[in-house]
Amino acid sequence: MPDMQRIAAALAVALMLTGAGPADAGDSAGLLLPVVYDEPPAPDCGAMAARYGPQRLWFGAISGERIDVFFDRSYPHYAQGCFLSEYTCRRWLHENLSYLQGGNLNWMRCQPGVPGRAIY
Repeated sequence: MPDMQRIAAALAVALMLTGAGPADAGDSAGLLLPVVYDEPPAPDCGAMAARYGPQRLWFGAISGERIDVFFDRSYPHYAQGCFLSEYTCRRWLHENLSYLQGGNLNWMRCQPGVPGRAIY
C-alpha cells in the first residue's frame, strides 16, 4: 500500500507543476485518484492483557475482503485487537468495515475476555 501512496503523491506533484487543478486533472487526463486508507490500528493484546488482565478486556476480530478499486483487485483482510470497553471495540470494527471499501465481510465480533490464542 505504500507504493500507492507514492504514486498518488507523484501524480499530485506533477499536477501542481503543470498548473492543473484537481478539477482540471479529472477532466483533461481522465484520472480519478483513489483515496488511500491505512488499516485501522489495534492495541496489542499481549501488552494490554499484561497490564489490565485478560478478563477485563474486550477482544475484537474481523475477517473480510478489501476491494482495491484502482487496480480492480481484492485482498483478504484479517485484524484483531484488545480494548478496554465494548464501545471502543465496536468503533474499531466499524473503522475496519470502512477499510474494506465495500468488500465482502466474512465475520466480525467483539467479545468480553481475551482468548489465550490472542496473547502472544
